[in-house]
Amino acid sequence: MLASMNYYHAEPRVEFVAYARQCFEVGDRTLNLNLFPNLTVPEVQGWLKALAHNTYFTALRAENTACGDAVLGQLQATLATNRTLTALHLAGLGATRDPLAAFLTALEPYASGLRLDTVDLSGSDLQDKGLAALCTIFKLLTQGLVSVRLAATNITGRGLQGLIRTVIESGPASSAALRVLDLSN
Repeated sequence: MLASMNYYHAEPRVEFVAYARQCFEVGDRTLNLNLFPNLTVPEVQGWLKALAHNTYFTALRAENTACGDAVLGQLQATLATNRTLTALHLAGLGATRDPLAAFLTALEPYASGLRLDTVDLSGSDLQDKGLAALCTIFKLLTQGLVSVRLAATNITGRGLQGLIRTVIESGPASSAALRVLDLSN
């Protein structure tokens, strides 16, 4: 995995290598980028590129990395091939409405192959446009989402109606799977 980070770096930083070894030793299957303060956009993109064909990590934690829109393209490319990620924790990523909506729309062609059950986009400027794209993905996921966290995402009542309609229309298996829906401000 670390070798594929060479796309952006000649060698991964020493602390990246130590972290990856520790994850494998303790069996932690979460790639937690929050443990590295002050990550640069190329470093985050390198981690995401490394995840593209990775089969070990099942969750990505990149809350408050402040990379915003700059990493959405690489994350989309990663999700196009990765079939082991089940959780995306991207609260406070700093993504804005149009790039976030475009990212979610770009996931639609292969959403049925995604194994996602947890999505956290809290604090992002999702708005109704991004929520509509997320609803389309929700319909295409074969097992349904268990946890959806959309706190402080600037969605309106109209967007919320669309989400509720999607949950109801997605069928009993998908709607029964939903256990957490956070829409707080």
